[in-house]
Amino acid sequence: MIKVETMKIMGSPIGSLNPMPILRDLNPHKPVDVHPELSQSLKETLGHHCGFRVLPYKVQDGYKNELIEMEIKTVVLENKYLKATFLPEYGGRLYALYHKVQKRELLTVNPIFRPRNLALRNAWFSGGIEWNMAHFGHSFLTCDDVYFAVIEHGEDLVLRMYEYERCKGLFYQIDFHLPNHQDQLICYTKIFNIKDKEIPLYYWSNVAVPAMEKTRIFSSTDRVLYIQPYLDATGNLINTFNDGTLPTLNNWMEDASYPESFKHSNEYFYQISKDEKYPWQGVGYKEGFLFYEFSTRPLAYRKMFCWGTHKGGEKWQSYLTLPSEDAYLEIQAGLFPSQMHQEMILPKQVIEFMQVFGCENVAPNQLYCDLQTSSEAVKQVIFNKNNSDTIAAFENKAKLISKLPVTQILHEGQPYGKVALKKAKKTIPTMDFTHSKEEKVKILLDLLDQKSIQTDVKRKIYPFYVDSDWEEIFSGSEDYYAKWMLALSYYEDLKPHRALRMLEEMEKNTITYGTLGDIYFKLEKYEEAKEALELGLNLMDEIELEGYKERYLVLYFKVLKALNEWQKAYEIGHAYTKTDYEPLYVLLVEILLENGDHEKAADMLLFNPVQLREGDNTLVELWYRLEAIKANKSIDWIKKHKEPPFAIDFRMA
Repeated sequence: MIKVETMKIMGSPIGSLNPMPILRDLNPHKPVDVHPELSQSLKETLGHHCGFRVLPYKVQDGYKNELIEMEIKTVVLENKYLKATFLPEYGGRLYALYHKVQKRELLTVNPIFRPRNLALRNAWFSGGIEWNMAHFGHSFLTCDDVYFAVIEHGEDLVLRMYEYERCKGLFYQIDFHLPNHQDQLICYTKIFNIKDKEIPLYYWSNVAVPAMEKTRIFSSTDRVLYIQPYLDATGNLINTFNDGTLPTLNNWMEDASYPESFKHSNEYFYQISKDEKYPWQGVGYKEGFLFYEFSTRPLAYRKMFCWGTHKGGEKWQSYLTLPSEDAYLEIQAGLFPSQMHQEMILPKQVIEFMQVFGCENVAPNQLYCDLQTSSEAVKQVIFNKNNSDTIAAFENKAKLISKLPVTQILHEGQPYGKVALKKAKKTIPTMDFTHSKEEKVKILLDLLDQKSIQTDVKRKIYPFYVDSDWEEIFSGSEDYYAKWMLALSYYEDLKPHRALRMLEEMEKNTITYGTLGDIYFKLEKYEEAKEALELGLNLMDEIELEGYKERYLVLYFKVLKALNEWQKAYEIGHAYTKTDYEPLYVLLVEILLENGDHEKAADMLLFNPVQLREGDNTLVELWYRLEAIKANKSIDWIKKHKEPPFAIDFRMA
């Protein structure tokens, strides 16, 4: 049975989108600290193609701290054993997976919808199963609409989620199966590269499950890539990647198969052997209950993540839900050795695999032997239930159904799939991109048809469309929007100086100056960035876009901070201390502190943050500085003798 419903939940709506383009890092790779003992084969591509990027998407930073009653659309797939509840407005998240016979929820279900700054586009929420495709980090669409549709195959009803991912230019679909006789959710995933070039690819499914006393994690290997603290030559503690062997991880921990052994947030990646035909992972609980997942290749690697028992980890979990909720951990499955590894999907290639989620009762003593013995027992439980013949039958049937067209659209996703297919002059028969709000992309369709367009970017928000394949199309238009998108495409294609030349030739307005200033800032040309941004500030009255000025000021103040021009920042910034845009608010606290307005800075610092980034200790460091000034002591003395206020203390170590 498939049905569309709604649920009422307390939450914070995503709110308005950031109208400014957020530019990528100019280094396409992410620098990663590695332990000296890490094997060369794992070092080679670690961090490749993982540099931050978000365009052509807009950042989702308009949510607040207050919770209101929200009505959220759900799509339910159900048989006599399982009820799977999906959120089509939020990346297709599998919100809940309830086992009717066990009378047990298999996943961690967040009782509220509370976005926090943990994803590529900022907004992310915890719980359930997330499908992360395209780039390092949580999916670009994790808090956005994706398509859901029904597939009919005889008496079977299959639920299909599908979408076009604009940053990498990839299409993907996941078919969800719940056969009448099955108490397992079967997912068949396909990723399509329709382009004539290879594209860096990332894919990890992310499953949140309860973390209880004596919860234990199992897989088919004891070899893992993990984070190991390491003292460098100068005595600094650095978190580095190393490979080791469970359960002790090079004698660093007593038994890392128990997540509660971790004091601090940590993770490890199982390096599963190529001989393992069906890679798998399991979570065992002390009453003898087992949650598991397994897959066909190439979904070959597995991961465990936990927040740790340190108060920082506990604080983060309560920050994502309600303080009364139990802890959770994540088990994940990916295509490559870690989330810091990306490899290429080849031109015209389709990558496909099957993943199965289920549960079973196990004799409790089987879960608490030595790790190798318990892991073998868990494997036997999973594959006694799923032998090679039944798995092959699942896969063959799912593969066949994955080629069928959709029968009925249940929820409309993004309107860009039609644009991409029209540009490529291709179709994907398994995806229907009919959209009732096609006017959102009319400007792009008109450009494809070589029609003239007329835009007013200072008063209306248009979609960003940044794609090197569109450079000729954008070049053919004299409209400001097309030229702006061309400049952004040059930059995102790692041609910043070409983008600068393009912008210098364009009509000068606040948006032009804002983009110029941002590129100069990325190039560390701070004087040029300052000059451009100040010219844009003089024209700010032309802009009628919600939230634009606050976000522009964040960039401007970051430039002044880089130039150490705190007095100038204070002269402009003191008028905005009532802002509710948190990134600006936090910068203003620092500006007040640097200009000696300690009392005002201390007063502003006592607030409940909503958009703190994981690992960002800015608020605590500001508090230490203020306390050191007040007590006339060193910051080191304050750190040793005083505890920061709980509301702003998110330290993970």
